[in-house]
Amino acid sequence: MKIAAAKTVRRLEAQAQETLKIAEKSLMEKASELCAWHIHSFKQAHDALRGLPTVIFAGKGNNGGDGILTGGYLSSKYHEQITIYSLQTPAEMSDEIRRHFFALPKDVKVVFINDKNLQIDLHTPSLIIDAILGIGFKGELRGTAKKLINLINSSNNPVVSIDVPSGIETDSGDGQEAVFADLTLTIGAQKRGLYVSDGRIHSGRVEFLDIGFDIAQIPDSEVEFEVISDVMPKLFPRRREEFYKTRNGKLLIIGGSESYPGAVVLSTLGANGAGCGLLSAAIKKRPYSSFLPSVIVRDFSSSGGNCFNQSDIPELKKLAMMQDCVVFGMGVTVGSEIAGVLKMLLQNCDRLLLDADALNTLALFPELWQFKKHKNIVLTPHHQEAVRLAEAFKIAGFEAMERTQQAAVLAEKLQCTVVLKGEKTLIASVDLPMFVNPVGSCALAKGGSGDILSGIIGALLAREKNMSCHELAACGVWLHAAAADFAAQSRTAFDINDLPQALKKYIDSITLF
Repeated sequence: MKIAAAKTVRRLEAQAQETLKIAEKSLMEKASELCAWHIHSFKQAHDALRGLPTVIFAGKGNNGGDGILTGGYLSSKYHEQITIYSLQTPAEMSDEIRRHFFALPKDVKVVFINDKNLQIDLHTPSLIIDAILGIGFKGELRGTAKKLINLINSSNNPVVSIDVPSGIETDSGDGQEAVFADLTLTIGAQKRGLYVSDGRIHSGRVEFLDIGFDIAQIPDSEVEFEVISDVMPKLFPRRREEFYKTRNGKLLIIGGSESYPGAVVLSTLGANGAGCGLLSAAIKKRPYSSFLPSVIVRDFSSSGGNCFNQSDIPELKKLAMMQDCVVFGMGVTVGSEIAGVLKMLLQNCDRLLLDADALNTLALFPELWQFKKHKNIVLTPHHQEAVRLAEAFKIAGFEAMERTQQAAVLAEKLQCTVVLKGEKTLIASVDLPMFVNPVGSCALAKGGSGDILSGIIGALLAREKNMSCHELAACGVWLHAAAADFAAQSRTAFDINDLPQALKKYIDSITLF
């Protein structure tokens, strides 16, 4: 899905409003009704949020109107306990907002606030709805809005922002003092500021609310990157009876060492959850935890050494050439022995994913890249691994670049697909639209999360022969994050060990067969 600049959002909104002149509902009504549904669903999906009262902070203008009307829908449709703190009095409201204000259910509590009246107690657990500032905000926070945002951020209550977190500039994403949202419901069109600079951290999970804007009218020249959306349905076509295990992909995961034997197990669990047909693991030392019975385990411990070495390469080559995809790197350590394995894989694999120590080895031996067979390679670095690669391949000024530029430059330099992990993970390839992932949370910042992601992407690369590495990497990132959200819905603390099973349940929930 394309991302629009603020000026384009206003133009699309004006066009959509024109088409609704004879319709029963205004854009504000459509947006607020959707906001209410998403907020209620968000509360129902998380045990810790059910039954909490909802506190809405409504600013001046249309964003505040969205907040007021959303409160009305939450009360009337979902019987939520609502308190609205409004920065605008009825006399200051537009005709439409005033009409909806006076139609609020009687049990909605409304408090009018200003700079001299900010005695608000947020110590009681509640869900906060941020509708203070909209897409028109620019510059520095000041006055009442700044005080409210500080109050919200210090409350330690969960926050849902409507359209953009208050204090974030829509185009640049700047806004260090902005609201920290757990969920942002962005209306009509995706906004750049939710995915870059401070907005990347402040927006939390981003959900898009379609109220009828003509997204196709967003100029291609304006599109720097797109939100993962349209590629997902391609993953789950109706399965035919002639499908069998090898047609669902043959994947080999090479990983582990004496020091780090468990990472490869997590990677196989991710691959299994993503539906890999025939899954093999090549290991140097059998880990303490067990592989699934369906995994074909090839143990290379008899050749000696703490990690894979030159004597293992002939047998690894035989295994690799039998696969649709190979995943390599988690827990294998770094050094010249691993460099030999990496060189062999670059020369022989049709599809290859490199993670963790494979990336660190490449950073130490960048000359190996000349041996790559083609562009069907996916790299999955986190920030520091990306920095090491940039230094090794002499990309000047890399750390000063914005993340979107970092991902694009690294993909261009290495002529492959780069998954730049982190909050709002980016997927970049040469001459293809960059993708950004709107789902997931900091709960994934735990040991083993990246190993599971590599297994998921590897399974998709092996299984879906008619989709590009770029699309499949994006789908894998989405599934990884969405499964984490799915796992966390009924738990107060997210456990990374729940993720593979949650992945299977999540896929079952979105597929017919």
